[in-house]
Amino acid sequence: MNCLLSVPLRWRLATLFLALCASLLPPPARAVPFDAVDRATLFSGCIGRYTAELSHAKRHGGVTHDNATDGLTARQAFYVDLLIAVDLDARAAGYGLAAQAMTRAETQIAHKRLLRVAQIESDPARAAQARQNAQRLLAVCDAMAPV
Repeated sequence: MNCLLSVPLRWRLATLFLALCASLLPPPARAVPFDAVDRATLFSGCIGRYTAELSHAKRHGGVTHDNATDGLTARQAFYVDLLIAVDLDARAAGYGLAAQAMTRAETQIAHKRLLRVAQIESDPARAAQARQNAQRLLAVCDAMAPV
């Protein structure tokens, strides 16, 4: 006798229902560092990158608000909220406000430098490489932001 037919209908339907429910679950969460200092460093860096992107868009794009800058602003605000959430743990581990501000500033300066090279570099290969690096680094932050 066929094995599938020997299983009661209610068990087959229950299995089908569970499989359907499992397929509707959200995908697994992205990996975020567990250590509070690592998370605060990552979040501070993303804030610096978004600040650089917004500054570049406003200065060189001639825009004040559009969909692109609104999205950047929303993602920047998301990371500010995350940084606030881990701030006490990070400070308890020795990563204080000054270190967070330094990380933001250093990341912002480095990202601005990439954007500047991508815009004004006379060597097209070097400009393309700088543009790709800036996009790749920003993609790390974009991948974790739901906005």
